[in-house]
Amino acid sequence: RDMRLELFPNPNATGALQLLVGDKFVGGKLQVYNATGQLVVSRVIENTLTTIDISYLAGGVYTVSLQSAGGIISRRLMVTK
Repeated sequence: RDMRLELFPNPNATGALQLLVGDKFVGGKLQVYNATGQLVVSRVIENTLTTIDISYLAGGVYTVSLQSAGGIISRRLMVTK
């Protein structure tokens, strides 16, 4: 439970992505990469439930990575337009 990273909605067409993370990841670094490996979002997670604006992202598959002292966890995100 402490190593949790849930993304919703996924697939995402709303432009607002909610992340539910375990306690160990609060204060961790969230990074989102596009299919070519380019960093498109970077921010610090301040709460176990966080909403980020992804309305500017093109449709496609992204990798969401969260890193903290507790470890690293990654998930795939599908953005549809």
